[in-house]
Amino acid sequence: MKIKVIALILVLSVVLVCFHCRKDTPADTAAQKKEAEAAAREASGKKIVLKINEKKFSNSDFKNFLELQYPDISNSSGNPSPKPSELLISRLFDSFVQHKTVLYIADQYDIPIDETELQEYIGKLNVSKDSIDMASVIEAIKVRKYLYASVYDSIDVSEKEIRAYYNKHLEEFRKKPEVLLYQILLKDKETALRVRGILDNNPQRFEELAKKESISMEAKQGGRMGFFEEGTLPKDMEQVVFSLSTHTISPVVESAYGFHIFKITEKKRGRLLYLEKVKPEIKRILMSEKLRLAYQDFLASAARDLAITIKYNDLYFDYKNIEGDTRDENKETISTDSLNNSSG
Repeated sequence: MKIKVIALILVLSVVLVCFHCRKDTPADTAAQKKEAEAAAREASGKKIVLKINEKKFSNSDFKNFLELQYPDISNSSGNPSPKPSELLISRLFDSFVQHKTVLYIADQYDIPIDETELQEYIGKLNVSKDSIDMASVIEAIKVRKYLYASVYDSIDVSEKEIRAYYNKHLEEFRKKPEVLLYQILLKDKETALRVRGILDNNPQRFEELAKKESISMEAKQGGRMGFFEEGTLPKDMEQVVFSLSTHTISPVVESAYGFHIFKITEKKRGRLLYLEKVKPEIKRILMSEKLRLAYQDFLASAARDLAITIKYNDLYFDYKNIEGDTRDENKETISTDSLNNSSG
C-alpha cells in the first residue's frame, strides 16, 4: 500500500511539472501580444507631450486634434490612407501646439458658442458624426472666434496697397493670346477622316458630330473645351490651333490620345488686364499675407509670455505606421520652435 501511494505521488508530480512547463498555444500568444499592445497604447496615450504654464496635454489630446482637423491622416474616417511621414507628423504636432496655445489664451475670455455655430461647424467636417469629440469641436470654434475677434479684427487692405501691388507685378496680369477651342476626338484615323470629310461640306454640323462621334469628355457640350492661352497646349496641337482663323476647321491631328479635329470660334489678343478686373484677386493675396504675419506676431508674443514645454520623447503616433521615423526619443525640448513654424 505504501508503494502505491508513493507511485501515485510521483505520477502527480510529473503531471504538475508538465502542466507548468506547457508552452502557450499560438492563440494564447497572439491574445497576450494584443493585450500588451493595447496596454502600451493606453499608457502612451496618457503621456504628457505639451505643457503651457500649468496646463498639460497628452498624446490622447493630440490624437483628438488630428481626428477632428486631419481625419485622413488619423484615419478616423475609416478610409485607407498613406502612411504619414515623420516630417508630416512633426508639422501636424506644430499645428497642435499652436492650436493649444491660442486656446490657452482664448480660455481667459468669455467666448460664447451657440448651438447654431456647433451644427454649422460639424456639418462641414469630413468625419462620422458618431466619432466627433464635442469638446474638440468647441475648442476649434473658440480658437477661430478668438483669432478673428482679437488678432484679425483690424486687418484690411487699402486701395493704395492694391494699386502698388498691381504696378509692381504687371507681368502677372499680362494675358497671352487666347482661343475658344472646340474639338472632336476619334479613336481611329479612318473614323476621323470620315468625320472630317462630312465637315468639308457641312462645317455647321461640328457640334452635332461632336456629340455623336467624339469620345472626349466635352462631347456633350458639342466639343467646347473653353479658352486656352498660348503656351498651355502640347506644341504640335498649339501650332495648328493658333494658326486657325475663327470658324475654320483643322485637318486631322494625331496625338497619344487619338485623332483630333479642332475648331476655334473666338480669339483674344495678348493684353494687360485692367486693375479693376484683378482687384479682388490682389486683395485676396494681400489679405492672406497680412493674416499670416499677424498670426506669426501673435504666436511670437505668446511664446514670450508663456512657459511652453514640448516633450518630443513622449510623442506617440503609432510609430510602426510612420515612414522614415528617425525621431530621437531621448530628446526633450523646452522651447517655442513649434510656434515659430507657423504657417498662418
